Amino acid sequence: MILPPLQGSLPQQKFFIYAAADSAYFDIHARPLINSVRANAPELGIHIHIYDPTPDQIEFCQQADVGVSYEHLDDGQFDLVCSYWQSRTDFTNDRQRQMAKKGRVNGPVELKKLVKQTYYACMRFVRLAELLQSGQRCLSIDVDGLVRNKFNIDLGNADFYLYEKPKDGTHLAGAILFNGQPQSYTFLQEYAVALKTNIEQNEL
Repeated sequence: MILPPLQGSLPQQKFFIYAAADSAYFDIHARPLINSVRANAPELGIHIHIYDPTPDQIEFCQQADVGVSYEHLDDGQFDLVCSYWQSRTDFTNDRQRQMAKKGRVNGPVELKKLVKQTYYACMRFVRLAELLQSGQRCLSIDVDGLVRNKFNIDLGNADFYLYEKPKDGTHLAGAILFNGQPQSYTFLQEYAVALKTNIEQNEL
C-alpha cells in the first residue's frame, strides 16, 4: 500500500489531546470531543488528524484554534489490500488467519470496511510520530471519548501511561499519555516504523 502524504501541521506548544477520525467520525465524535475539552479543560490544547476531510472540517478546526492534520486516501489502495488478503494462503500468526477468514466469510465489502478501520486505528500513531516533537507531551485518545472534568496530567516520570482494563489487566491503545521523556519519544518512533512497514506491505 502506498501511503498518502501528511498535510497540515502541529501548532501545539503545550500539553494537548490528540485524536484521529475519518470525515464521518469527525462530525459524529470529534466535534463533541473538541467542545468537551473547551468546556471542561480549556487550558489543554487539541489536535485532530482527519482522513479524507471536507474543506469545512479543516476550516472548523482552524477557526476553533484546534490543530489539524490530514491525508487524502486513494480508495484503490484499499482494493489492493483486500485482493492481497483474499488471495493469501500462508500465515505466520493468528491475527493474519483471522483477517483472511473474515474476508472469506463476510465478503469483499465487509473486508474493505475492516481494512479501512484497521488503517485508521493504526495510522493515527504513524501520524502522531511524524507530528510530535521530542520533549512534547500529549494524551492520545479514541475520538469517541469526551473530557467531562479537569484531570491530572502530571502522573509521574514513566515514559508513557496506558489505560488498564480492570477486568483482565490488558491494556488498550484508546488512551496513551506520552510523557515527553526521551524513551517516550523513542517508543513512539519505533512503534510508528513497525506500523508503517506492515501497512506498506499490506499487512493490515
